[in-house]
Amino acid sequence: MHEFKTPTDEAKQLLVEHRKVNVTVMVNGKAVAFGSKPHVHNLETMLESLTSLRECYEQGTSTRTDLSRAVSRIKRLLEKLKKSLEALGDMSGMEPASEPKPEA
Repeated sequence: MHEFKTPTDEAKQLLVEHRKVNVTVMVNGKAVAFGSKPHVHNLETMLESLTSLRECYEQGTSTRTDLSRAVSRIKRLLEKLKKSLEALGDMSGMEPASEPKPEA
């Protein structure tokens, strides 16, 4: 068996998370772009629901484990998508920024 000391370009490609391009997802009955602000908002809502549902199950149950796994993966996906939106300067409307109130 051959051991690689450094990954080749081909091996690097296998390590990259692959996602289809130009994918749309359904949000409130409308098709929106994967990673768009409406999609991110929908994932945040889904995350809250799954977290709440997970708390209904005892620790150690297979259902709670499955829900925990889903929560973890959605959190990671949200982090990546938010970084992408921030890099594009497209976070307006996502989370209201708290601005200091001017003193009178």
